[in-house]
Amino acid sequence: MRLSKSTKLFTILYLIIGLTGCSKGPSIPRTIPPELETLAQQFRSAPTNNRIELGNRIRDLLPTCEVRDASGNVSSYNYSTPTYWLTREDVIRLLGQPNEVIEGDFIYYLGCDHKYAWSLSVEFFEDHVAVSRIDHGFKTAR
Repeated sequence: MRLSKSTKLFTILYLIIGLTGCSKGPSIPRTIPPELETLAQQFRSAPTNNRIELGNRIRDLLPTCEVRDASGNVSSYNYSTPTYWLTREDVIRLLGQPNEVIEGDFIYYLGCDHKYAWSLSVEFFEDHVAVSRIDHGFKTAR
């Protein structure tokens, strides 16, 4: 049986794509910064009412999906291309179970200062970290 040129070409292309994979965009690193591993260990062992400084440092190391303009300001977000890949399971392994889960996003309590109660919010797009931020609310009497 003889194959036509178009069938041969299709077969060759199919094999090439099948062997090399089909990329969905730029390659996203999966390496967790070593400093994050170290801070995360300290974070897990610290009391939930005394982690404000650690939370700020961890937030700075978590992935982001920010798109910056020429002057360096955040102009938008591209949630499909984080600075590096960090899944929900990775976050739980690093930081432990969150204190709250709100609409799939993780909230970690950091502590209080003289006026506010602080928390680290880790937001996900699909199954990876897209945005993290430090939030605060007024302290309430308990």
